[in-house]
Amino acid sequence: MSGGDRLRKLGAASKKVMSALITGFIGADDLASAIGYVENAGDPTGSVVPEFIGQECFDTQNSAWYKAHGVTDADWKKLTP
Repeated sequence: MSGGDRLRKLGAASKKVMSALITGFIGADDLASAIGYVENAGDPTGSVVPEFIGQECFDTQNSAWYKAHGVTDADWKKLTP
C-alpha cells in the first residue's frame, strides 16, 4: 500500500499520522511537524506552544482551525468562524 493510500485510509494528515508514515527517514520528525498539523481538544490559545510560525492546529472539540503567528501559547489565530 502506498503512502497516499495509507493516508487516505487513516483520514488525517496530523503530525502523529505523518510521523508514522515517514518513520525511518533522517529528519522525519521535523518533516512531519512541517507538513502535518497538531490537534487539541479546545482552543489552543494558552495551552499549546507552537513549534514554529505558521503551524496549524485543529480544535477537535469545536471543529475549528488555528494558525500560529508567533511561538508562544498566546500566538494562535482562529481561521474558521
